[in-house]
Amino acid sequence: MIDRRATAAREDGAITLWAFLLMLVLLGFMGLAVDFWHIWEARRDLSGAADAAATAGAGGIDETVFRDLDEVRLNIPLAEAYANESLDAQGDLPVLSERVVDPSSGVDVFVRLETEVDLTLMRIVTATSTVEVDAEATAIPYRSDPCSVAEPCPPPHTLLGGGGP
Repeated sequence: MIDRRATAAREDGAITLWAFLLMLVLLGFMGLAVDFWHIWEARRDLSGAADAAATAGAGGIDETVFRDLDEVRLNIPLAEAYANESLDAQGDLPVLSERVVDPSSGVDVFVRLETEVDLTLMRIVTATSTVEVDAEATAIPYRSDPCSVAEPCPPPHTLLGGGGP
């Protein structure tokens, strides 16, 4: 015959041990989720800032070339200044470990941003206290109207499909 008191005495605290281990696992997953959230948030912020800076830099077209030759080219110092002003105006950016603004091709503006994110629980798993996060963006200036000197715009009434005078 099985002595139930002896079996119960051996299993005393088993539920407490399982609950403790389960709580440790859940705490670990919560810590990992917080770290992944910080990494994702930094990536999102850098991506938006890089896109905005590249777009602002693409607005720095060389107006003389545009007027004389009807070509869209970048004024390289102006494009770089516009991109850097855009980055400087974004006060909520994390501290950047790298900031590259390159309009040197004269055709597009390339922006690369990098920062380091401090880890909490993942530093135990990865043996490092930070992770590098980066974002890149490229913008190309373009004409806002479909017309050019070589191909002038048609009269407005033909664009709407109506008859002309």
